[in-house]
Formats: sequence, structure tokens, C-alpha cells
Amino acid sequence: MVTSIGRNADRIADIIRKTTTAAELASGPLLFHGTLAKVDGALRPGGDGVFWTADSSTVAQSYIPAAGVSAIVPQCLDWELGSRFPPSAGDDLLTRVACQLAGCTIEDLRIETDSVGRTTSYRIVDGWPCYRDVMEHLASLGYSFERGWAEVKLRREEIMPASWSELGSLVILHIPEIDVVDISGGREGDLLEPQHLALSRFDEARACDADAIAISDFLQSKTLGNVGHRAIGLLPRALERAEWLVIPARRFEFDGVDELSETITSELAQLWEDLRVEPALRP
Repeated sequence: MVTSIGRNADRIADIIRKTTTAAELASGPLLFHGTLAKVDGALRPGGDGVFWTADSSTVAQSYIPAAGVSAIVPQCLDWELGSRFPPSAGDDLLTRVACQLAGCTIEDLRIETDSVGRTTSYRIVDGWPCYRDVMEHLASLGYSFERGWAEVKLRREEIMPASWSELGSLVILHIPEIDVVDISGGREGDLLEPQHLALSRFDEARACDADAIAISDFLQSKTLGNVGHRAIGLLPRALERAEWLVIPARRFEFDGVDELSETITSELAQLWEDLRVEPALRP
């Protein structure tokens, strides 16, 4: 059963179902928007008055964060590894890991602090770890400190494995007879002068009753850094008549140069296959 929410979602499903090849699906009239935010009700533009989309699901899903909350953990110095880990009275991720390894709560430690919140004393419980134990536990969850730090993913207060990704949404859109004004001027993106901040150009397009604007933008890949791509910003005029559906999706990561040519994510491919078997959508 294919389930979805959206406006005229059946029309989107029909476009997808009638495509015969992956290349045709990738080059078709659909636009894509990835988000962790719950999509409920009408689509709304952001603070700049634009609803940003991409013409490929891979680019759109690269904008879905792997985790809504994360914490940067610095690598311990070699001389610290054998030392007992000093807990913090605050909401400290490493202290949470240490408590988990020792099978205690932070209250069991009876931490005392000075006037600026630094730990001055604490109760030593059985099994309290050293720095090496804490670092090895994070390494067992897949985190690497090759860059001198690791970004640890959290689900509420739970520390998640490095391979985990939070479930978000892929919005698939179609706007009949869309009028797109390309304000990039044929120029590649410039990190020193990003085109998504050219708000006056957005206003000019809006005043000319354009449906959307196109710019050269950048996504951030953990492996490749800044990756240039085309972005299509839908103005309110286009959103008012947009047809769209939403499916569950997770972040797509461009892990290498070979992935840059990919335009269809596993979620979109699965939807394509499902619609061939069961054409009707279910709310």
C-alpha cells in the first residue's frame, strides 16, 4: 500500500507511474524538497518568502539533517586516556556516556561545583570509567575522531550510532506551466556572495509575477564539502497551485565523486516501484 499526504497527490503519482526509465524520472517535471520538519497542511515559504526545491531527490534529501540534535565531542589527548573521567554537573554528553558505562545516574555522583560550574569533587562509584573507556564506547558506535572531533547524534537524550539517521520527509512537487526566472546569470555559485541571499532579485521576480527563481547554490557533504547544484525557489504564486505529495525519507549523503551523478534516492525508486504494483494512493 502506497500512503501519502498532499494536494492532488494522485496526479504526482500518475506522473511517476507513467515514467518508464530512471533517466526519464530524473529529467521529468518534478521538483523535490527534503526536510525533518513535519509536513502537515499547506506548504509555506521560509522567511525569505521562498520555498526552496531541487530538481533531483538526491540533492533535496541531502538537506535533511541526519539528526535533529547532535553534539561535538573533541578527541581526548593521549596523556588523558588512562585518567579517570571527571564528570560534569551540566548536560554533558561524555558524562552521560560515563554514567551509562558505570550503571549509575548523575545524581549518584553527588557532584559539587565552584562558582563557575566547574567540578570540584564527586563520589567515585564502582566501575567509573577512564577517558579511554568513554572514547572506546563512542568508537564502538561507529564514531571516528580522525578530524580531532566527532559529531555525535542524539535522539532526545539517547546517544545513537553513527550510522543512524532520523526519519524526515521528501516533498515531491509539480507546478503546471511553471515560469522560472534564472537570476544566476549563468554564473556558478560563489561562497563569498551566495545567490540565496540576493533578496532584492527575489522581489524583482515576484513583482514581475514569476512563479519561481533559479539560482546556483551549494549543499554540504561531509565527504566532499561544498557541492554546487541548481536550486529552484518557489514563490507564493507557484505554491498556491502546486500539486504535491510527501513520503518518508532520510538524509542522502554524497560519499564520493561517483555519487554526484546519482539523481534518484532509494525512497523515490521504491515509490516508483510501488506505484507500478498498486497505482492508487492511500491517505
